[in-house]
Amino acid sequence: RIPVVTGIGHDTDVSLSDGVADVHAHTPTQAARTIIEHWSRAADDVDRLAIVLRRDLRRTMEAARTSLIQVRRHEAFRRPEELVERRRRDLDFATSAFSNALERHRRRQGDRLARVRDQLRQLEPAAQLRRQRTTLDTLSRRLDGVRQKLVASVRHRLTREQARLAANAPSRQIAARRSQLQAAQRTLETLSPLAVLARGYSITTTVDGRVVQRQADAPPGTTIETRLADGTLKSRVEAEG
Repeated sequence: RIPVVTGIGHDTDVSLSDGVADVHAHTPTQAARTIIEHWSRAADDVDRLAIVLRRDLRRTMEAARTSLIQVRRHEAFRRPEELVERRRRDLDFATSAFSNALERHRRRQGDRLARVRDQLRQLEPAAQLRRQRTTLDTLSRRLDGVRQKLVASVRHRLTREQARLAANAPSRQIAARRSQLQAAQRTLETLSPLAVLARGYSITTTVDGRVVQRQADAPPGTTIETRLADGTLKSRVEAEG
């Protein structure tokens, strides 16, 4: 782009060229002086800009050379095959570790699921009923064993007492002691739960082991179990009487 300078003369009007010119001088002499001053400074400006450009270009080239040297010295460019092989080994190791961790997690979750399944199976009504029935049978056997031991002990003491009375006391005292011992034996046999069942009584429970004491404990539709002296009966309540 060529700069435009106007210097028409001493006038009071402004021409169109003055309005679009880069520099508007009042006289031709002033226009010539302005052009000469700017032209004389232009060479200095060009020289100064050239110096700055060379300095910046030199600095840019040095920085580029330094970066290129560093890039050449980098391990990826000196031995690229080794770097790729090392990265491949790292990837294989990470893949193997992830697979092993995933397998361990799967096994732990499987064991946890199995334990939860066993716990749920233990909480089933049928399993609880079997445990309660087993507990009841165990208690009944223990009670029978205690009763038999107690009766055997009383009989043994009665035999010894009868022998002692027969040897040391009159026949009337012997008869009184025998009666007392027989009464004690009958009392023990009366207190035995099996003896109560043998007299015609029974124990009625629901299938989950609760003893039926009132009519409300076994509404219609309830399955009940009745324990007798010689076994157990299972029945179903049809209606309330």
